[in-house]
Amino acid sequence: MPFERIVVGTDGSPDAEAALAAATEIAAADTTIHLVTAFDPPSESAVGRFIAALPLEFRDQHDPTSRSQEVLRKASSMVRDAGLAVVDHLVDAQPAEAILDVADQIDADLIVVGCRAADEHDRFRRGSVSDKVVGATNRSILVVQ
Repeated sequence: MPFERIVVGTDGSPDAEAALAAATEIAAADTTIHLVTAFDPPSESAVGRFIAALPLEFRDQHDPTSRSQEVLRKASSMVRDAGLAVVDHLVDAQPAEAILDVADQIDADLIVVGCRAADEHDRFRRGSVSDKVVGATNRSILVVQ
């Protein structure tokens, strides 16, 4: 069954890059890959302190989403290099929530996420993005490890 719309969660990590590679491998020529990067912006007071500490010539250049935008730019380039269509989604939400929201918005055929090898205690305490996505949707999911 060919997939028309694939959602891939990415944070720039090696696990996310493996998920993206897997998604591009199984994608057909007419598949659109929707990349999702979530960001949790710092508080206004934290941003204010950071900007105040910058030299004047750099104060206008600070953007709390710049790392997330760079992650999307790099991942988008990989998808385009594979000859596939890509749509970027920079979402202000927790990662699992962002991935699930985009999957619902576009009626995704498949969600692809990486799986970090966290220790058992850490996974129990925080949970993982892949665990949260798997537990919260009935869509087809590929978890790449």
